[in-house]
Amino acid sequence: MAVCPQCNQRVPLKELLAGAGWAGVVCPSCHTSLWPKRWSSFLLIFLSLGLGQIAYRGLKAQGVGEPWLILTLLGVIALAFLILAGLIIRLAPKGDIGRSLQTR
Repeated sequence: MAVCPQCNQRVPLKELLAGAGWAGVVCPSCHTSLWPKRWSSFLLIFLSLGLGQIAYRGLKAQGVGEPWLILTLLGVIALAFLILAGLIIRLAPKGDIGRSLQTR
């Protein structure tokens, strides 16, 4: 589960998913505006797509038809994203992300 870096309280998965494109994540305890750290977002997307690809290739090797392959691919990606989001995403206050980008 994601943790707020300000108050070290857990940020529920529903707060992560309710944020519009991750931009609206707010800690329910201290009300700090948060962003996901870039590396954790990339890792989440990479793992979700990778698991979807593994499921796709496995079913294709067994001779499953194309419509089912695509539905399985999309379903596994979505399910993996939902399950892994709370485990992988690391949050930072919005101001910290902006400052780190300006100093590079």
